[in-house]
Amino acid sequence: MKYRWQAINIENDAIEKAKSTKTKFEPKILSNGDTIKQLLARSRYILCKNKSKWTENQTERARFLFELYPDIEKAYQLCQDLRNVFENTTDKIYGLSKLARWHEKGIITKTFRRAPT
Repeated sequence: MKYRWQAINIENDAIEKAKSTKTKFEPKILSNGDTIKQLLARSRYILCKNKSKWTENQTERARFLFELYPDIEKAYQLCQDLRNVFENTTDKIYGLSKLARWHEKGIITKTFRRAPT
């Protein structure tokens, strides 16, 4: 949602600037035909599905989304990993250990994301 609102605000600012300079606003269009704003809006269903269930268009859209927003890809992968823990584990003890490893992975990912570059 944060990235979508940022894209909306950037586009609105660009539209206002184009109006003030009396030029025509032309949004950046990706090779799949989506603008950044459309990409973010149309990708929300992709993020709820397993990769194996994506259509060809959804796969292409996800590729653009993950290239532009690597944080979304990390979050998607963490969600899929958690889903796998619950869908593929039948033993409680084994499941708890897998859940603990998933939690550690999430903490490490969060730590690296915040590290200064």
